[in-house]
Amino acid sequence: MPLNSASKAARAGTVHPHHEHGFPLKLTGTVNGHRFVNADGTQATAGSLTVIGVLDSQVPKVSGDNVHIMQGPHPVIADDVLAVGQPFKSGDGGRAVGFIGSAQSGVTIDDSVGVAFTNQPANDGIEVLSANAGDTTQTVTIIGTTVSTDTVVVETVTLNGTTPVATVKTNWGLILAVKKSAATLGTVTVREASADQTVTAGLTAAVLSVGVVAVPVADQQSYNVAPTIVADSATTKQVGLQGTNSAGTTIYDSQALAGTTAQTMNVSFKRVTELYVGDLEVARTVTVKTGAEESYGLRLGRALTAATAQNDRIAAFIAPQ
Repeated sequence: MPLNSASKAARAGTVHPHHEHGFPLKLTGTVNGHRFVNADGTQATAGSLTVIGVLDSQVPKVSGDNVHIMQGPHPVIADDVLAVGQPFKSGDGGRAVGFIGSAQSGVTIDDSVGVAFTNQPANDGIEVLSANAGDTTQTVTIIGTTVSTDTVVVETVTLNGTTPVATVKTNWGLILAVKKSAATLGTVTVREASADQTVTAGLTAAVLSVGVVAVPVADQQSYNVAPTIVADSATTKQVGLQGTNSAGTTIYDSQALAGTTAQTMNVSFKRVTELYVGDLEVARTVTVKTGAEESYGLRLGRALTAATAQNDRIAAFIAPQ
């Protein structure tokens, strides 16, 4: 019988039964099937440091239930892709997510050369317009920072042909990327509001984005840790990221480069989905990498079978530190 069989007896007939041990615990909150449990009887959350094992049940249990908490070889629900032998920690909802050990630290997520937007607003508004009066249904999304901060703001406006449309935001700092919802008849220009100076005219009729680098799905994992960015030579330009947090919600962040000295982003990402290089010079390349090796105390075990997606039920060896 496979190690991830629903039957504990079947598993014990296949693995070393003396390695599969557990203990009773009264829950103080709802815990879903085969999720990590904290010492206080609650379901673990992303990065929990008090995990004592995994619930020995396929069905949810509620506060007051007396349950069996398992260590050793046992099924667990994955929070993201896991390879056989990969160490894991607690992710969202008590699932298993990759732990950054020496093999996962500093791995390249993506890299790209810059686009070099001109006339950055530096505490100004933004306007967008098309060269063709027929462009009135498409939208343009501006991705940039608030002046003098790393805070990323995303605003979408609808084109009105050749008539400039202003953003609600009037204190943009740096524009990092622009996106168009659909092809246009004319070239779309993104410009400063006060002096009408062009930031980018790269959204030609068929071009849907400028400054956006889509990260391949296979390279997106950041393991609920803040990634790093580094340039190939001297630059202090701003780079942005889009991705998801531990709960899978879309988030944004930006950070100034410091040449070849790696800079850590301000927030943790579960996955990095897009890289924004509109402010970066065309002569420079930025590389996004996974963060530093994590504290050993976070590690809960290793995957014995692979997970290909969130909520896969895998076999794991669970040994909380």
